[in-house]
Amino acid sequence: MQEQKGLGQRIRELRNMQGLSQEELALRAGLHPAHLGHIERELKSPTIDTLLKIASALQVELAALFT
Repeated sequence: MQEQKGLGQRIRELRNMQGLSQEELALRAGLHPAHLGHIERELKSPTIDTLLKIASALQVELAALFT
């Protein structure tokens, strides 16, 4: 059975696949880098608006954050 990754881990994985730092992704998404860090470490739950910004900055569909 495959272990389910959390949303924050998936965002970090996609960010790393594109060679982006947290700061670069945060800038592209219009977020504060610390806020993105909290999301990746799953300390904060992002709103749907924030998820849309992150998906757009990563140039992926929103669903890609959950698969």
